[in-house]
Amino acid sequence: MIRSAGIKLWMLTGDKIETAVNIAFSCKLLTPEITRYYIDEKRSVQIFKQIKQAANTQNLYVTEERRFALIVSGEALSRISKQEKL
Repeated sequence: MIRSAGIKLWMLTGDKIETAVNIAFSCKLLTPEITRYYIDEKRSVQIFKQIKQAANTQNLYVTEERRFALIVSGEALSRISKQEKL
C-alpha cells in the first residue's frame, strides 16, 4: 500500500536524530530542497500535534514536484506504534 502511494520509507538510526539526518544527507536520501518535518516530542498529545501540523502545512503546498521527509525520533515512533489513547 505504501509503495502504490509513491511513498518511500527509510529507517536510519543514530545516537541522536541529527546523526540519522546527517547519514541521510550523506546517502543523498535528503537534499536541501526536501522539506523536513520533525516528529520528536515525548508526549503522545504533542507528537500527534506535530503530525497534524506537518500534514496541514504540506497540504498547503501540494505539487507534483514537492518532496518532503517526515523525520521521527525513536521515542516518538514507539509511542505512535503503541497507539496510546490521547
